[in-house]
Amino acid sequence: MSYTARDCCVCHCHYSSTISATLHQNATTTRKANALTPPRRWFNKIRRRPSIEQQEHRKREMLFQFHHLYHTVQEELLYATESQGSVYYEGDLVAAKEALDAWIDHYQILSRHLDPKELATLHEQWEDTRKELQESLDKLPSPLL
Repeated sequence: MSYTARDCCVCHCHYSSTISATLHQNATTTRKANALTPPRRWFNKIRRRPSIEQQEHRKREMLFQFHHLYHTVQEELLYATESQGSVYYEGDLVAAKEALDAWIDHYQILSRHLDPKELATLHEQWEDTRKELQESLDKLPSPLL
């Protein structure tokens, strides 16, 4: 069945069987090519995926920051303890509270990035220390007004 007389149709819906077969073949080839090639918008998402090595590096950085904040809490508590009765005590006490809060906040952020086993280990290692630091801070007297 051929529609060669209608090849010049304005609506382009009537073609000869040879033209129709060629168009079908081109469409099939195009679909196959698109099926194998992901859209360009996927490339950025694929490239930005963190690898396991990057995740481990991020965990190490966060643990380093956690230890750094711990030492900061210790220093601030020491300053607050030593400055009792001086004009610096109120500021040192506020700094110690802020340092402890920052350390606890960082612990919570870090806990979201650890697997359950690592989190349990971290909790076992640091929970007693956290309680001791909190008790030390609570033992300090309120500043005089």
